[in-house]
Amino acid sequence: MSDVMPFGVLVGLVAAAMLLAVLSNRLSTRLRVPAPALFLLAAAVASDVVPQLRVVPIETVQRIVTVALAVILFDGGMHIGRRRLRSAAGAIVWIGTAGTLVTAAAVAVLAHFLFGLDWVPALLIGTALAPTDPPPWFSRCSVAARFPAGPE
Repeated sequence: MSDVMPFGVLVGLVAAAMLLAVLSNRLSTRLRVPAPALFLLAAAVASDVVPQLRVVPIETVQRIVTVALAVILFDGGMHIGRRRLRSAAGAIVWIGTAGTLVTAAAVAVLAHFLFGLDWVPALLIGTALAPTDPPPWFSRCSVAARFPAGPE
């Protein structure tokens, strides 16, 4: 029973934060600033105002960030539109696949020659450090779709 109350409080806080994130879309449209930027600013202010937030366990922060990332990416995908997606899909796929491969290979070559590692550990380091998906590009296209002139 002792785990139920802290878990309930955590779920309530995450739900409140997500509600604020969803409601921030109206403000972001008026200010022409992406909603995730407003949410990040609010989190930074809250951590300075409420001293108890400075001692939150890292596992809790990781869980909140994971949920927030899912919401941010979902929000970005909801506003891109088919026409904008079709025009950006080639670049997203190209950068997501070729960019990942080139980055992994370059890091592996550097690890092999600079640090004298064998090829297998060098390739493992390369694949661990290479980006594995194109959501940052998808999110950028989403911002461009919502704010054609770009965020001010």
